[in-house]
Amino acid sequence: MFGKVEFPLPTVEKVAIEYHLDWLFRRFGIEPIQRLPTLTPDSDELQPFFADSSIARKGLLDFIASQYPFDCDGCEIAVWDGHAAPPLEPDLVLLSPEEHEHPVAMVNRMATHLAQRYIVRLPHTEWQSADFAMLSELLALYFGWGIFGANMTLITSMYTHGEWHEWKQQKYTQIAARQFGAALAYRSWLRNDPQEKKLDRYLRPDAQVPFRRALKYLRIRGDSLFNATNHSSVFVAKSLQELQPFLFSTSDSQTTAALRRVVELAKPGELLDDESAMFLYQGLPDWLNSRDPSIRILACRVADRFGNVEGEVLQCLKDRLSDTNAEIRQEATANIVYLAAPGQIQARDLRCSLKDHHFGTVKAAVQGIVYLQQIEEELVPDLLRLIRRGSNDGQDDNDLCFLVAALDTVCSNPEERLAEFLREDPEEMVNVTARLRDWRELSQQMGD
Repeated sequence: MFGKVEFPLPTVEKVAIEYHLDWLFRRFGIEPIQRLPTLTPDSDELQPFFADSSIARKGLLDFIASQYPFDCDGCEIAVWDGHAAPPLEPDLVLLSPEEHEHPVAMVNRMATHLAQRYIVRLPHTEWQSADFAMLSELLALYFGWGIFGANMTLITSMYTHGEWHEWKQQKYTQIAARQFGAALAYRSWLRNDPQEKKLDRYLRPDAQVPFRRALKYLRIRGDSLFNATNHSSVFVAKSLQELQPFLFSTSDSQTTAALRRVVELAKPGELLDDESAMFLYQGLPDWLNSRDPSIRILACRVADRFGNVEGEVLQCLKDRLSDTNAEIRQEATANIVYLAAPGQIQARDLRCSLKDHHFGTVKAAVQGIVYLQQIEEELVPDLLRLIRRGSNDGQDDNDLCFLVAALDTVCSNPEERLAEFLREDPEEMVNVTARLRDWRELSQQMGD
């Protein structure tokens, strides 16, 4: 009846929002979403505080605090000059000069500060794997302040004087406007909110479009892992076996959430392809070849939880070296040399990764070449070019050391090749030769 509707965010971001909403539901129940409306700058509840040019700041803070079911007593308001390092004081709500005059920014700062104050006082074990910034900002959204958070994700203004331009950016929050928009869609969907178009009108465009599309998706598909009636959530599974029902013949969201939980439960190299984890090992080829990049990258990380891989799994991991997604190429490159049995991966297999435009993938390839310890002269020109590029770009010393180490690993006479390549740059030749000497001394010490 309906065409295929895609969620407006990558699946891994969708699942991250659902995870944090699930965390909040387990702590506060669904009642705050059902009872409290999504407030806007024009909401009747806020008009008494915005009635004149002098905003009743303390009264506004007290009203925001009254929306939360936890202790918010004892907070004071102070103005921050925007330059000096602000003190880390949970009982002090610091307003920048912009926030002190901008009602929407002021509400967002107060609501988020009180949320952060609550979370930071919890034992760290209660956070589980929650991201502090996302959790605190979605907590404010959970209790009705999402419009303010979404609209304050980034304030940008430009000053122009003749040919002179200055961009001024003020980041009020940590999560992006599109994530706020999608999270607001969950709240509106759960409330069966008749005010959808009104809320839509108050959102800035980069939050408005994800809000609208996510709400449409949820109404058509109902594909949500945040479910107030589901008490066997994939997010809190305690064992790998509990995750099995979420991994096969399920939605991309369920598969992504389950693989994410596998990565949380198991340490790298911990799993064996035995009875307890065989279903994971057998599922890796399908997940590594999934059409969803969120599943592919998590499959690379699950593969890393096994001590080694072979056969079809190894071949699928090799295929990911040329994935269209740069982050997946990096994960596959970083894992494959350590997971394959000796002789299954050659240094030349990493040449494509060495030529990648993505820095993380190149770095993983260089480190893999050092690990493999194989002579491979055909890689020398690529490494020399990387050394020259790194020198020109002011590359980090540690990265340059790895490049020199990789060159020494694959080349039978690195001094000669360096002298030829850097003959017109004697200063750089001295620098690189010193790095080569340091690497050899370190390598000898490790061998001893």
